[in-house]
Amino acid sequence: MDRHTYFVPIDFSDYSYNALQYATMLASKTMSKVVLSHVIDSEEVPLSDNPAVVTWGLDKISRRVREKIESLREMISLTGISVQEEILVGQVENSLLKLIERIKPTVIVLGRSPQRQLQKSAIIASITRYAKVPVLVVPGSHHPRIPGRVALAADLKSFAFCDCESIIEILKNTSQELFVLNTRDYQSGSSELEWIGKFNAMYNMQAQVLPSADVEQVVDYINNNNIDLLCAVDRNYGLLENLLNPAQASKLASQVEVPVLLFKD
Repeated sequence: MDRHTYFVPIDFSDYSYNALQYATMLASKTMSKVVLSHVIDSEEVPLSDNPAVVTWGLDKISRRVREKIESLREMISLTGISVQEEILVGQVENSLLKLIERIKPTVIVLGRSPQRQLQKSAIIASITRYAKVPVLVVPGSHHPRIPGRVALAADLKSFAFCDCESIIEILKNTSQELFVLNTRDYQSGSSELEWIGKFNAMYNMQAQVLPSADVEQVVDYINNNNIDLLCAVDRNYGLLENLLNPAQASKLASQVEVPVLLFKD
């Protein structure tokens, strides 16, 4: 039985394929399945007063999409990973959100353009804001590898990540070192030690807590310490919104070239 589900939207760009490779790698380590999805944008369907022309155009696009998805499914299946495919027609963002709500995956894996801009920022921001499950954004420039060194950016207000235990389990099964970055400046010293002690006891981990850090300091830490994966947690979603506003999103796109996992506690 599959323990987790990785939901991967594919638009057949190189960076979406890169995200799929990353998701497949994680799935192979965590007894999980992969759900491949593609939304045929309704704007791609040819407009015509003749219904036969519209139907012919949609069928042509659908055949081409299904051939590509089937090819991907076959390649992934050869590795022993369970694969499910979903092909829809409609407005891309809304269709993906409805599909996510129906499937309820463990994590959504999105590819990000390797160019130093968020070409798909609207979709990334929309899914991250409205989806109720964690979102993993994989830069197209990142060569997929098992995340040995992971940084967890958290506000240390709560250590009961009751809705994120599946993600914690994934981190335990893949990472070798976990560093916790305190994103609030109101705690230090004994409070941080108490928090990390409870966290490690609850999840049977050996994470290390580091001094408080704002978003810029988080970026610097990732760049200077060979971190393979950044996880961002915030109970009140303030950090997520900071990461996704235009200025900070551009900073991540241009300066952080490792996967970023965003989840809500």
